[in-house]
Amino acid sequence: MKIAFVSYSLNESEQYLFSILSIKLKEQGYKVVSSYNETDSHFKLVLGSPDLFIGIITSNGDNKNRVTKEWKIARQKHIPTLILAEYSTYLPYKTNVIRFQREMPELAIEQIKRKVKELKQPAKLTVTNNDQMVTWMVGGIAAIVLINLLSEKEKQVHSKV
Repeated sequence: MKIAFVSYSLNESEQYLFSILSIKLKEQGYKVVSSYNETDSHFKLVLGSPDLFIGIITSNGDNKNRVTKEWKIARQKHIPTLILAEYSTYLPYKTNVIRFQREMPELAIEQIKRKVKELKQPAKLTVTNNDQMVTWMVGGIAAIVLINLLSEKEKQVHSKV
């Protein structure tokens, strides 16, 4: 069974997103491992040898530093990574990052679709690009769901005001 390591920085009202992401990853054949409430995430990343790392950082999340630290470890171990982050968040790397705005989710969704389409082209299929394509297809599907949920939540908050 493939393993997906998920690191996230969400506020309390957004915690349900991890459950939804876990369901989507399980549907794709992944066992989900997370570092939330763990004191030594490095241990899980190093010994667990996940097949995929997904990081989620929202602007009002409370664990941004932990996510970026775990992302760095995953990159050092050459684990395929995908990060979903709101625009207001500083990130040390730019590779495989999906930036989104809750008010305009369409831009990020189009970015994901373009990247998957680009990686599916026969001329681009190499071992490295195949890992990239799997990362973007699995993580991209989950990211689209999460972006839509976050933007819907934002619309609900603004409609009550």
